[in-house]
Amino acid sequence: MDKLQEAIDRVSDYLGNRVSLDLFEDWSAGYMQSVYRSDNADAQSLAASLRAILNAFEDDTSEDGLRQELANAIYPFVHLASNRYGAPSSAAESNAKFDLIVAA
Repeated sequence: MDKLQEAIDRVSDYLGNRVSLDLFEDWSAGYMQSVYRSDNADAQSLAASLRAILNAFEDDTSEDGLRQELANAIYPFVHLASNRYGAPSSAAESNAKFDLIVAA
C-alpha cells in the first residue's frame, strides 16, 4: 500500500472509531519511522503533521479537538491521493465528510 494512502486510511479508521487512540498512536510511531525511509515527500509531510498533532494533544483533555485536527490534516491529501491513485477509499471519503460535518 502506498504510504500516503496508508495514513489516510489509518486516520479514517481512528475517526470512524474502528481503532482506539492507543492503537492509532502506536501505528503512527512506526509509520513515522518507515515513511522517512521512503522518498514520498507527501507522506513525510503528512507523517510530521500527524505526529505534531498527537504530541500537542497530550496537553489537551478532549478528543474532539484531536479528531478535528486530524481530519483537517488529511483533507488535502485525500484529494491528492484520489488524483494519483484513482477513486479514494470509502474510509477516506467518509473522513472528508467528517471534516465538513465537524467544521460546520
